[in-house]
Amino acid sequence: MVGAGAHSGFITLGRSLFGMMFNSSAYRIPKNRKFSLLRVQRSTLPLYADGLKKIRRSMEMASQGQRTWHEKIGAFTPEQLTALNNLRVGEGFPPVEAVIVCNGKHLWDSRCIKDSYSIDEVIAQIELAFDLVKHPARDRWATVLKSDRQPPDGSGNRITYEMVFECTSKHPNASLVDPEKVVFIQPGIAGGELGGLVG
Repeated sequence: MVGAGAHSGFITLGRSLFGMMFNSSAYRIPKNRKFSLLRVQRSTLPLYADGLKKIRRSMEMASQGQRTWHEKIGAFTPEQLTALNNLRVGEGFPPVEAVIVCNGKHLWDSRCIKDSYSIDEVIAQIELAFDLVKHPARDRWATVLKSDRQPPDGSGNRITYEMVFECTSKHPNASLVDPEKVVFIQPGIAGGELGGLVG
């Protein structure tokens, strides 16, 4: 039989762990930026177990002015790789290999310096996007994986998440350069949706 003191200890420990999970800066929803951090079934796009750790370390090094380099962070599934390469070859571009690389300096410069995100926020965006993206596409110079359009949020807007890859400088590997979030605004009286890149 467990005494009242033990029950109290379990309750206190449970509350502490719950607080750590939901107050962690890695899962903080930034002011004026809406991120759905609802957990979904693990990615169709595999992220290596130490992938986020490598990205964070690289971004922190860039923030301190240190030299950074490309590291292996994940890989396309066989289905994604086939679809991506069919798209690339059809447009006259060479195929890429499965392994995805990333250099945190670009993320630091574009997402933190230019767009004012914290490193924690960028890591949260990448983790979420890796969970959701699955459809290959080409967007001007970039190779992209997009998510399905998500269910409407509280304002009736629908969101698509994208992972943008640069496939030339580190060919035959694709280099992750940006996680992005596109909002399709609920149509007004005039009708029609407006797609806008917000992060």
